[in-house]
Amino acid sequence: MLLSDAMRHVRKIAPREGLRFSKRQLRSHAVHYLDWWNVLNAKTTAHIDPTGEQVVRRVLAQTVRA
Repeated sequence: MLLSDAMRHVRKIAPREGLRFSKRQLRSHAVHYLDWWNVLNAKTTAHIDPTGEQVVRRVLAQTVRA
């Protein structure tokens, strides 16, 4: 997954979660999501959540609270 893919996922999910981000914030959250996807759990969740929508919600919740 590329950063542009991650940004597209975050941009798509954030409004549903009631979140609005500046371009810089969007990129930051997309980087968090991308790190999670590429390093930590891609092998274990790719078959469960192929579009990454569930993961985006979870990662956004973690980064917004932090």
